[in-house]
Amino acid sequence: MAVNQPNQIEPLREALRLASHGVKVIQIHAPTRRGCSCGRKKCGKSIGKHPLLEAWAEHATADSDTIRRMWEKKPWANVGVPMGNVNGLFAIDVDGPEGQETLQKWIQEHGELPATWQVMTGGGGMQMWYRVPKGIEIPNSVKKIGINVDIRGTGGQSVAPGSLHQSGSRYRWAPTRRPEDLKPADPPEWLVDKIREVIADQQQAKLAKIQTEEIHLSLSPKQWWAEWFSVHRREMMDPDFPRKLRGPWAKMPNQLARMALILHMTRVVCGEVEGNELDEISLHRGVQLVRYFKSHIRKAYNQLGKSLADKRIEEAVEWIRKRGGTVKRRDIVSYRVADCRKNSDADTLFEELTDCGYGVVKNQKPPRGGRTTVMFCLNDC
Repeated sequence: MAVNQPNQIEPLREALRLASHGVKVIQIHAPTRRGCSCGRKKCGKSIGKHPLLEAWAEHATADSDTIRRMWEKKPWANVGVPMGNVNGLFAIDVDGPEGQETLQKWIQEHGELPATWQVMTGGGGMQMWYRVPKGIEIPNSVKKIGINVDIRGTGGQSVAPGSLHQSGSRYRWAPTRRPEDLKPADPPEWLVDKIREVIADQQQAKLAKIQTEEIHLSLSPKQWWAEWFSVHRREMMDPDFPRKLRGPWAKMPNQLARMALILHMTRVVCGEVEGNELDEISLHRGVQLVRYFKSHIRKAYNQLGKSLADKRIEEAVEWIRKRGGTVKRRDIVSYRVADCRKNSDADTLFEELTDCGYGVVKNQKPPRGGRTTVMFCLNDC
C-alpha cells in the first residue's frame, strides 16, 4: 500500500528496537501514492502520521511477539510512540528553519540541551525525546512554546524512526543519539519552566472559554478572577517555590472554576440567587476554599519535605555553628553563604535567621571609631 516498498522491513525493526528498551509502540498510517493509507482525501499534514486505531494509547505495547504479529498483518504501517503518561517520555518537535532558529536562540540564552534520544524527521526537522519530570503532566502543544516548535506529550504521539514520510524519506536516528548510545535525558529546568508557562496559558484559555460559554461571569467576578490568577501565577513562578507543589498548584485554577460553579448552582437550588450568571459571592467563596486547600497542602508538604528556603536557612545555621556560633556579615558575603553576594543579601539572611529564632544581630563598634561591624550570634553557642 505504501510507497518505497523495498524498505518496508524498517518500521518493524525500529519498533522492536524501541520495545527492547521498554518503549511501547503503536501502528500509524503510512503515505501512499494517492495520499494516506487512511483513505481520507483531506488528510493534509497528517498524512502517514496518525494512529490506525481510535483507542491507540490503550493498544500500545512493548511485547515483541505482539509487535511482530501487528506488522505481519500490516507490514506497511509506520511506527508511532505514545508520549506522556504511556511511556514517561515527551518530545520537542523542531520543524524547518524557523524551528531551528528558535532552538538556537534557546541555546544561546540557556546553553546546550542535554544529549538525549534524537530523531531526524523525514520532512527535514528533528525531535528530541526527554523523560517526563516528576510532578508534571506534559501536554500537547502546537507552536505555543516557540515558533515552529511543538510539544508531544500526554494524548499525543511521535512518529518513530523507520517510518516513511510523504516526501519518500524515512525517519531515522541522529548519529550517537540512538537508544543503544545513551538513555533519554532529563530536560533542563529552563525548558520545564517554558512548558509550565504553556500549561498555564492553556489552562487560562480553557477557563476563559468556560467563563464566556458556560459560567457567564459578570464584570466584577471577571476582575476578581484576573487578580487571583495573576497572584497565583506569580506565586508559582517564584524561584523559591517548592517544586513538589507545582503539580497541585497548576491544577488550582481548574479546581477554583469547578468549586465556584458548584457553589453557584447550590445557591440557585437554595433560592439564594437566580439566573445563570456567576457573581462575585460564589467566586469569593471558591477562592476561600482554594486558600484553605493551599494551606493544608503546604502543611502536608512540610511533613514530607523541606522547601529550598528551609534548606538554605539550615545550611546557613550549620555554617555559622561550625565557626563558633558568631560570624561577621562580611564573612557571609566572602564565602557566599546561602548564596549571599552582597551586604543586603546577608542582612536579609540575618533577618530570616532572627525571625526563625536562631539568634540575634549585633552591631560591634570599634573602641577608636570607624565602621560598625555587623555580626550574627546563634542562641545556643
